[in-house]
Amino acid sequence: MRNDYIASVLHELKRPLYTLKMFLSFLTDPVKSKNERIMERIVDKTRDEVDSLSQYFSKLRDLTCSSCAALPLKYSIFHIKDIVEKCVTGQTELWDKKISFKVDIPADMQIEADANYFRSMISNLVENAIKYSYDDTHIRLEATADNGYVTISVCDNGWGIPSSHKKKLFSPYYRGVRATKENLPGLGLGLSYVLKIVKAHHGFVRLNNIMPHGTEVKIILPQNCHD
Repeated sequence: MRNDYIASVLHELKRPLYTLKMFLSFLTDPVKSKNERIMERIVDKTRDEVDSLSQYFSKLRDLTCSSCAALPLKYSIFHIKDIVEKCVTGQTELWDKKISFKVDIPADMQIEADANYFRSMISNLVENAIKYSYDDTHIRLEATADNGYVTISVCDNGWGIPSSHKKKLFSPYYRGVRATKENLPGLGLGLSYVLKIVKAHHGFVRLNNIMPHGTEVKIILPQNCHD
C-alpha cells in the first residue's frame, strides 16, 4: 500500500514539472518575454506550480513519518469552482488540442475537504478527459449539492469505455488497449489515485458511458468530509 501511494505521488509530480519547463521556455522567447501581461501570468502560474510541488513533497514527508497507509488529509473549507477553473486552465495549456470547456458550478458552492488532494483529483479527471478524446474535445464539468452531498461530474465526448474494462480502470497501473496502442503518456495511476482520494473523503465514484460516445465520471463526496 505504501509503495502504491509513493507511485501515485510521483505520478502527480510530472504535471507541475512539465508546466514549469514550459513556462521557462516562455522566458527565453524574445516576443513573449517582453509582454508584461504574459509575464505576470507566467509568474502567477509558476508560483502556483511551485506551491503544488511543495505540497507533493509534503505528502512524501508525511508518508515516511507515518505508519498508516491512509492519505494524510488536511481539511479546509473552499469554493469548488475556484479549484476546478484553475485545474481546467492548467491542463488546457499542456495539450495541443482544440479543447472547449463548460464549467457549470455555482460560484458560492463550498466543500470541506483537503484542497490539495481535491485539486489533484480534478486535475487527473480533466487530464483523462482530454487525453482519451479526439482532437476536437468538448468537456463539461458540473457540480450539484443535495442532502449533504456534493456531486461533481466530468463529461467528455471521447472514446468511451468498453463495459468489460470499467472495473479494471481504477486498478493501479492498468491502461486501456487503445491507450497502449496509441502510445499515450501515462503510467495507469491516475484513476486509482482518484479513487484513493475519494475513499479517503468517504465518497464514491460512478462511471458511465455517454451515447453515442463519451464518458461521464461522477464523484460524490460529503459536503463536510470531516464528519
